Amino acid sequence: MLTPELKLLAEEGCAIHIGSTSASGEPDAVRGFSVLVEPDDRTLRIGLCGGWMEPLLTNVREQPRVSVTVSRLATFESFQLKGAFVGVEEPNEEDHARVARYARAFVHGGLAIGIPESLHRLRVEAERMLRVRVDVVRRQTPGPGAGETIHEASS
Repeated sequence: MLTPELKLLAEEGCAIHIGSTSASGEPDAVRGFSVLVEPDDRTLRIGLCGGWMEPLLTNVREQPRVSVTVSRLATFESFQLKGAFVGVEEPNEEDHARVARYARAFVHGGLAIGIPESLHRLRVEAERMLRVRVDVVRRQTPGPGAGETIHEASS
């Protein structure tokens, strides 16, 4: 479902935002820290860090629909991946290493576009891994084509 180009964008040091809603319809969004596209090319494994992940975890257990937006910092190339919560897991050693690589790549990308050097102090440690199964991919890059559905799962 996810093209090799989209997998590359998702797995590099892009900006990652995860949107959810509570059972009562209240929206919430948090930052993700690293994405791994699993071998089925449809399931994402996303690093979560910090106390702000708790509302997300509560929301997805009550209302499992999730949107994950990935954006390349330098070009604003963006995609929204809509899907459903599959589960949450403890990070393994590979997850910790991937999140550390992601943080370094994110800082490097931010510095390249003029984000302050204080970004170098970003320290990230995965506390949970959110798993999301993608059903719909939409282009979110500003300009013509924004919002266009690129792929929708048939099952």
